[in-house]
Amino acid sequence: MEQTWRWFGPNDRVTLRDAREAGAEGIVTALHEIPAGGVWPVEQIMRRQAEIEAARLRWRVVESLDVTETMKLRAPGWQRHVENFKQSLRNLATCGIRTVAYNWMPLFSWMRTHLHAPAPPGGFTTRFDATAFAAFDLYLLKRKGADTSGVKNRAVRRMRIFRRSRRKNVRSCRRRFCADCQAATAATLCRKCGIWWSNMQKWTNRVFAKTLLSFCD
Repeated sequence: MEQTWRWFGPNDRVTLRDAREAGAEGIVTALHEIPAGGVWPVEQIMRRQAEIEAARLRWRVVESLDVTETMKLRAPGWQRHVENFKQSLRNLATCGIRTVAYNWMPLFSWMRTHLHAPAPPGGFTTRFDATAFAAFDLYLLKRKGADTSGVKNRAVRRMRIFRRSRRKNVRSCRRRFCADCQAATAATLCRKCGIWWSNMQKWTNRVFAKTLLSFCD
């Protein structure tokens, strides 16, 4: 058993030194600067390894190597993305990194509505609020059909809270989802979500599962 630490790269406010002082021996990270669907070159992997090892730690796990929406939906160009994914796996193995996380979740790789929520011990943590997400879906994303998905009443309550409080709550929620979808603006985010949603309408759970099994093969 080895204690590892999730580190988001050189721009992470939590430094490698912080991780080591907290007792970590290994690091879980990724090359976040490489766009999803691109190949992770051996040279960049080795540079990140050297940076981590300079702090007397080791890069043990990749989280994550992105599975693009193009791959999940078998959109035009999906074969190239799959080959790039496979090449990145080979390059990681060449550098001695053999534990790689990926996910098959649509659009959002993971979901939190709050990135700075107070924790009981006095620190801060991330948090997911289903009502806040329902409000985002209904009032900010304005997804067609959101008002019939069983969350409208909860979303209405949440939006009242948003309106009573400072508008920074809405802006914070919007920035959170923009960052996760690599969207520069809320308009871009909504456009990306809308395109994805329209593409997904023709997919059943069975077909989506079939593409996952094909990818794993």
